[in-house]
Amino acid sequence: MNNLIHASILDRLIDLETDLYFNNKDKYFQPVQSQYISINQLKKNIVRDLELLLNTSRVCMDLDNLSFKHIKNQSLLSYGLEEFINKTTNQREELLNLTLDIKKNIEIFEPRLNDVCVDIIYSNRRDGFLNFRVTATIKHNDIYTCFDTSLNTSNKVFQITNVG
Repeated sequence: MNNLIHASILDRLIDLETDLYFNNKDKYFQPVQSQYISINQLKKNIVRDLELLLNTSRVCMDLDNLSFKHIKNQSLLSYGLEEFINKTTNQREELLNLTLDIKKNIEIFEPRLNDVCVDIIYSNRRDGFLNFRVTATIKHNDIYTCFDTSLNTSNKVFQITNVG
C-alpha cells in the first residue's frame, strides 16, 4: 500500500463503488482496501471538490461587516465565489479580483492543497471562455499539480479541463 493514501471521511461516505459487507454481529463494515485511494483517485476527488467550490456562489455578500472573524473567514457563509454574474469579466481589475477570490477560497476550503497560485491564461476571449491555471502542491507526498480551468462566460460555469 505504498502508493495508496487514506481516503478522507467524506470520500468514504460518498463512495458508490465499494460494497459494504455484513458481518455476523448485525453490523455493516467497509473493507480495509476501500479506505485507501491512489494518487490519481485523490486528484479526481480534488477536481470534483474544486469544481463544486468554484461553481458555488457565496451566500453572504458583505462579509467585511461581520464582527466574528471565524464566521467571516472559515464558515459556510464564506464558501464559494463572490457573485459575479452582473459583472463584466473583461475588465482587468475584475479579473484580478476573481483570481484572488478563487485563490482565497481554495486556500480556505481545500485543505489537501498547499502553495496555491491562480493565473489567468490570456487567450482569445471571443470564444466565450476565460482560462485559468491553478497550481498547488498536494499535501500528501508534496506532489506539484496544475489544474487547467475554464470559465464559460455565458453561463458562468467553471470546469477543470486538464490535470497535470
